[in-house]
Amino acid sequence: MRKIICRFANQTDLDDFNKQNGLSLTKDVKEYDFRTNTAIYKRTGKLKGFDTSWKPIWADMPDFIEPKVVDFAKIDFIVDEDAPLSTIFSQPTTKKTKSLWFPKLEPHKKRYFRVIGGENPKYPVYVVSKGRSDIRRCKTILYLNLMAVKHFVVVEPDEVSKYADMVNRDKLIFTTVLPLDMRFVESYKTLDDRGTEIGKGPGGARNFCWFHSKTALKSPYHWVMDDNIDGFHYLTRNVKWKMRTGAGLAIAEEFFTRFSNIAIGSLNYSKFVKECDCVPPFIVNTRMYSCLFIKNDIPFEWRGRYNEDTILSLDVLTGGKYCTCQLNAFLADKLTTTRVKGGNTDMFYDKEGTYNKSKMLVDEYPEYAKMVHKFSRIHHYVDYSSFKQSLVPSVFVYGLASNQKGMEIVKIPVEWDGDREKDNREYIESHIEECKKISLDNFEL
Repeated sequence: MRKIICRFANQTDLDDFNKQNGLSLTKDVKEYDFRTNTAIYKRTGKLKGFDTSWKPIWADMPDFIEPKVVDFAKIDFIVDEDAPLSTIFSQPTTKKTKSLWFPKLEPHKKRYFRVIGGENPKYPVYVVSKGRSDIRRCKTILYLNLMAVKHFVVVEPDEVSKYADMVNRDKLIFTTVLPLDMRFVESYKTLDDRGTEIGKGPGGARNFCWFHSKTALKSPYHWVMDDNIDGFHYLTRNVKWKMRTGAGLAIAEEFFTRFSNIAIGSLNYSKFVKECDCVPPFIVNTRMYSCLFIKNDIPFEWRGRYNEDTILSLDVLTGGKYCTCQLNAFLADKLTTTRVKGGNTDMFYDKEGTYNKSKMLVDEYPEYAKMVHKFSRIHHYVDYSSFKQSLVPSVFVYGLASNQKGMEIVKIPVEWDGDREKDNREYIESHIEECKKISLDNFEL
């Protein structure tokens, strides 16, 4: 037996499915078992109201309307393992198929939408990288170049020439290769007794970025990012709009610096936010991963061979003075850990899996963290619910209307999609007459 979740957009689609399969299902059916020809119906209840307490705090920020999209019908179908699924659902299926739409969804028109315009971030941006001197694997660098965002890629001295070759070969004009001062690696606190038998992780390089931004650049804040971010999005109107501008980072800077006690801000993972979900534009006092904006004068540093981002988040939060703040309005499309060769994948996960990674966190913060199995691997779960500290405003902007900060959304010609020479900020903005401008006020897919 297996279960297939099928969604229907409207009554017509459900009627067509019923006619094709000799059924009479309604939108109130929760589950249908093809083996026994029996249906289970949904319970009715009141819809919960949406929390809008974030609205005054988000004032003078870009449009953010994210209502929950409820499927017209969603039915769990129970079938035999050898059931003719391709015939039942009129589309190709595999043994791994768990959910689908009827009829089959066509490629989404939204793939050709791009966000351009606005200001780029004013604080320094660092990308920590190791063993990925190939633009096909060093994704963050690629997308920062497509967005015309200047940044440093921090690499160990023995890899500087390889990364410099990549920068020159691929014309990454917004990338500056910055050699890592290895003293920061040598002095790094791993929180274990394994010494140098394996790599120490990226924490030492991240501490170097922190030091460099504060001393060499005299900056009060800095960005530090993993090197496997496969794009950035602006979320609103139940669409993740592809960014071809650094305006999302600049807007994040403006929002985070409104509050004197935000020690770390970040962009949430795109994969953790569904377009159909009702979510607020930001969440306070939670995890900070992979794309972090750090206040340079806070009394902390990166530590831990593994899970250093979660450890830093908990270091900040357990003091009770500082907040963390994660944005949903702007998202980072972080690739799954172990998916891309190089970095921690080669250093740790290919050799020992993710057990030690999670165990270190649990050992360091047993009152908040525990071991779990999810995403098909050993992972960790952290309970952030006890952190109740509030944001402390340093800039008062409440009551102002939404402000797109110079951003605009356009639909590019189909042939530009994925073409690095054209699918980038500079080219799109210089050929804007060939694009269709999109208004959010009357937007329809």
